[in-house]
Amino acid sequence: GSGGGSGSGSGGGSGGGGSGGDGSGSEPSGLEAAVAYVKERSHPRLWRLIADAAMQRLDFVTAERALAACSDYAGIQMVKRLRRLPDPDKQRAEVAAFFRRFGDAESIYLESDRPDLAVELRAQLGDWHRVLWLLDQEDPTAPEDGGGAGRAPGGTEDLAAREGSPAVPRGAARGMSGADAQAARAHLHLGEALAEVHEWAAAVPHFSLARAHDRLAECLFRVEDFDGLVRLAAGLPPGAPLLADLADKLQAAGITRHAADAWVKAGDPKAAIDCCVLQNEWSRAVELADEHGYPQIEALFGSYADHLLASGDAIAAVELYRKAKREPEAAKLLARLGEEALGLADLEEEGMAASPAAKAVAGAVTAGAAGAASGATTMRPAAAGAR
Repeated sequence: GSGGGSGSGSGGGSGGGGSGGDGSGSEPSGLEAAVAYVKERSHPRLWRLIADAAMQRLDFVTAERALAACSDYAGIQMVKRLRRLPDPDKQRAEVAAFFRRFGDAESIYLESDRPDLAVELRAQLGDWHRVLWLLDQEDPTAPEDGGGAGRAPGGTEDLAAREGSPAVPRGAARGMSGADAQAARAHLHLGEALAEVHEWAAAVPHFSLARAHDRLAECLFRVEDFDGLVRLAAGLPPGAPLLADLADKLQAAGITRHAADAWVKAGDPKAAIDCCVLQNEWSRAVELADEHGYPQIEALFGSYADHLLASGDAIAAVELYRKAKREPEAAKLLARLGEEALGLADLEEEGMAASPAAKAVAGAVTAGAAGAASGATTMRPAAAGAR
């Protein structure tokens, strides 16, 4: 009766006849026949086959019933999610991905003009090389010479272009478009994979493009690319947390001047002064102490003067005191040098000639202690010529 009622309508006769088998002459589909067969010989594995076939045909009603028969409740939730998708193409792509036909799913997304979903699919799979390729295809302005989002340039020339850009924490991409953020994420994962197997040089361009400056610094240090570390420190903003680590790395490598500059940029001038002192860069240490009002500058001047005297450069020590406006110390040092120089008489009695340098110092001392400090600058040329 119900079959006849639906058959009297415009489009329901075949549906009612097919399902009811009332002799309308239509043969049941292969899936319907399979369902009828499995109902008679119920088994979870058979219902699984029915569910797979129904999902590939986008027959979600049959698929849900079959999954319920084999108690696959996770599969039921997925089918419900698929049924809520408004786009049949997206449903087909999701089903293809479910059956691990990822290439088919990607093709469906691209044919549907949804490259963003194709990129998301490859990102979920961890296929980062494919992600970069898809991003390059999506961006028609990407250059073909290796500068696109998916092509990592060799070396560290990318650093120069990014100098002044803010340091971006790992896994973050501030101030980037959606595609740039995805490209940075892909490069970050590729760099991590290379660093994990100690391919430090190969990881450098990926970390540079990802702006993962902390990981980039580690790789540059391991490959001893200290010029790259210097450029990286120059590109970071003042006070960046990474600057202290870069300064420490440069100091360990003996690149004292750049290490001191990094310490100052990090906001730690005391560490910069200590770095210069440890590496015997006394002149730079004194400059930094004077610039930043180092409270222990007096002790630093004394240490530097002792260093100069130990190295035999007494005139430079006098000039140091003069520049520091410490005329009494300069006069005392000149007086001591003069006393040493005034041993000319003893040398002459022994038949030994005094050195020209001693004579130059003696001449300066006789000019008077009051004018000794002001005349310290004229002593260096005289003494240098005497030597």
